Amino acid sequence: MKTYIKLIPILLFVLMISCTEDTTAPTQGTIEGKIILADRNGDVEDVDITAGDTTEHPDSLGNYLISIEPGFYDVTASLESYIDSTIVGVEVIEGQSTTGIDFILNREINLEIGIIPGTQTISVGQSAVYSVSIEDAKNLFAISVEIVFDNSLISIPDVDPVIIGDFWDGNANLQGWFFEEPGILSVAIGLEGTGGITGDGALFTFELNADAIGTSDIVFQNLSLIDQNGNLIEGFNDIVFENGELIIQ
Repeated sequence: MKTYIKLIPILLFVLMISCTEDTTAPTQGTIEGKIILADRNGDVEDVDITAGDTTEHPDSLGNYLISIEPGFYDVTASLESYIDSTIVGVEVIEGQSTTGIDFILNREINLEIGIIPGTQTISVGQSAVYSVSIEDAKNLFAISVEIVFDNSLISIPDVDPVIIGDFWDGNANLQGWFFEEPGILSVAIGLEGTGGITGDGALFTFELNADAIGTSDIVFQNLSLIDQNGNLIEGFNDIVFENGELIIQ
């Protein structure tokens, strides 16, 4: 009988431990994904990936994992000199992995492309020469662009209407200029070899003939900037086009 009485406190102690274990915090879930830097130039391991109060960093391949309690989260990837990117409402389920939360970060770039001089005044029968300049270019390997004008007033010279500018340091080829449609001059320029150029300068000059009296805007369209890997350079904070004007008297 005494032995039976002593077992009662022991059983109560075991029950108390069992109840305590049942009230522990819920199992966490995970958020997984991959970070890509669009220009391939930054250090992907420095990217902050934040969900709630938790911040992690990817490995050298850009893969990351965040362990966090179940719920819904806005997940943000950020890196200095790059534009933040956020995916909202990512659901985390207890004991499960939420995968495919991937980000491509674009560098903060303010790009300015302009026609110099902005306005010219000439007479019928004369020619006007414009320079196309660029500011804050980053790793530029090649460019293609269309120059649009009023073809009822202006024509293009038959010989060498486009000349490569000093931005390219003498290392570029004029891949072609094309007068595919009336009033549109298409220009393509690319570097020889490998690498890219960062900085300012004149991309090219072009010449227009004045055929009739009037005023024509000289504007850009369909601009493509290519990096050394053959990828489009994108993600500009702002692209400023300084267009031109030709007044023919």
